[in-house]
Amino acid sequence: MLIEQMEQAGKPVAFFDAQGLQSIQDLLGYLFGALPRESDLKTRVLGFIAKDSPVRNALEALASGTRTGEALVSAYWREAYNGIRKALGASSVPPLLVIDEFSLFLKNILERTPEGRDEIDQLLAAMREWRAAGMKMLLTGSIGVTALSRRYQLTGDHLNDSQPFDVPELSDDEAREFIRQAAEKLSQGRWRDEHTGKFIEECGVLYPSFLVKGLLEIGIQSPPPPGDFAGMFAHYVRPVLHDDFYNQFNKRFKFYGEIDKDGQ
Repeated sequence: MLIEQMEQAGKPVAFFDAQGLQSIQDLLGYLFGALPRESDLKTRVLGFIAKDSPVRNALEALASGTRTGEALVSAYWREAYNGIRKALGASSVPPLLVIDEFSLFLKNILERTPEGRDEIDQLLAAMREWRAAGMKMLLTGSIGVTALSRRYQLTGDHLNDSQPFDVPELSDDEAREFIRQAAEKLSQGRWRDEHTGKFIEECGVLYPSFLVKGLLEIGIQSPPPPGDFAGMFAHYVRPVLHDDFYNQFNKRFKFYGEIDKDGQ
């Protein structure tokens, strides 16, 4: 809902899921790809990098959606992130950056290469400079970055300007408003109060992530009759929610179990 609110207000926002990403190059590629078309940040970034710099071609390729040499991006990482920092400083309205499963992305890097800790340190330091230049960030994940830092002995200095938060279960009124904002515009009036009442009844728990997944499975634009919700939840929605819920905790328990072993 935050992303939709930002877009409706005409404020730039970049969102992507980082769960499957493996490198800084991947992150830059998804960042450039997620920037709204009207954002001039990509052009500004390239403008702050020398035309004869080897990393310029790499960033131009990433900006156009083409993968490039990972080693090249890593070798010239400082020049790349400085270009982004300067571009943010020159932007009148820097974008909000929302990265889902950011902590799993960090874990992927740490497990992929022995130099992972150094890469993460450079990345987090760069992202702190981006925040100082005006970029707001929302970094979410099923594994806490604090626990990740403890497991891999990462420095916490680069994140001490950020505030941790937990997303609680919504009240009934909050859930109804959440659903209204999600469905009102997309359904063009086809989603009514009867749909919301039956949806909440079938959903059972009112965590935002559950509501979103349920709405995606049901379909907002052309919602079925409320009387069909029970069958749809039984066959399509609850299995997805069940799998996601338990997979999330399986990941957490496995990860925190590794932390306990390291501390013994």
